[in-house]
Amino acid sequence: MTHIGAIHPTCGEEPSERDLTTSARLRDTVIASITTDPPASSGSDLASRALALDAALETALTTKPAAADAGLTLRDTETALFREWLQQLAG
Repeated sequence: MTHIGAIHPTCGEEPSERDLTTSARLRDTVIASITTDPPASSGSDLASRALALDAALETALTTKPAAADAGLTLRDTETALFREWLQQLAG
């Protein structure tokens, strides 16, 4: 990976007007994303997250007017398929 995307726009600027902090932040972010260990699991495995999402969906469906206002736009068949997938993930 190169810094060409961050450096190229600064090439046309006068040296006294160049802000190289963006390039440094980009570099640090990329290095950190590659070298940092993943966060420790807090017990929220896939099964428990699937069950929690299914429960939240059930709550949204039982309060239909509020769910519509919140942007829940799944059709009945989509909802049934989604909930089936969640139950399979919860296994």
